[in-house]
Amino acid sequence: MGRARARIPLRADRDHLPLRVQLVERAELPIPADDQVVLPAIHNGDMQTALWLSLKAAALATLIALVLGTAASFGVHRFRFFGARHLVLLVLPIRAARIITGMALNSYFAFWKINSGSGRS
Repeated sequence: MGRARARIPLRADRDHLPLRVQLVERAELPIPADDQVVLPAIHNGDMQTALWLSLKAAALATLIALVLGTAASFGVHRFRFFGARHLVLLVLPIRAARIITGMALNSYFAFWKINSGSGRS
């Protein structure tokens, strides 16, 4: 097994923001003999079963979220009820990861004095 290394470009231009980190894995793989057949891992029966099960679970979760989200947005928009203004507190844990990521990126770009493109200086 090799080890993973990160390649980080040292200079940035407008076309390549945000900076990309590319993980490169170096591995010494054995060379198979002529009579051996090397199949990718996806052709393993257990891996295929796990892949299809994951895709079915993701599709079902997406469908349920779509139906519930549509019904909830219709209800909040159409009807007035007690606590409708405070529903944002239910969504806050979902949004917290994006808010923290945005704050971290803002701090990173401010530290390296990279223009964020907001028009402010």
